[in-house]
Amino acid sequence: RQRPMVDEMVTAVLGAALSEEHVLPQIALTNAALVRALSPAAPHLAAFLVEALVSRFEDDYAARRSNACANAVLLLSHLYNLGAVHCSLLYALVRRLIAAAHSQPPTAAAATASYGSAA
Repeated sequence: RQRPMVDEMVTAVLGAALSEEHVLPQIALTNAALVRALSPAAPHLAAFLVEALVSRFEDDYAARRSNACANAVLLLSHLYNLGAVHCSLLYALVRRLIAAAHSQPPTAAAATASYGSAA
């Protein structure tokens, strides 16, 4: 019964908060507070939002859209600070980012920096 409203809210929040052009810290905080405030009336809102948010983050990360990724992390962080997300989600995200960073081949700048420090 509430599903259409929840879907519209998720779409609106993600559309407002996940700009690819600019990092939007105040918008992320406002949207996180809105989601948290609406949670008692729409208990599944935060769950659906987080699911869609993590999916968008993974897509944006793969496409190397850094501003969109920064906005997604800001929104997730504010949701955590407001008690809408458990810390294990953020820890899992950090672990995945660290693993991805270690699996990347070294860049020319990193190779040059390590060569210069070895001398």
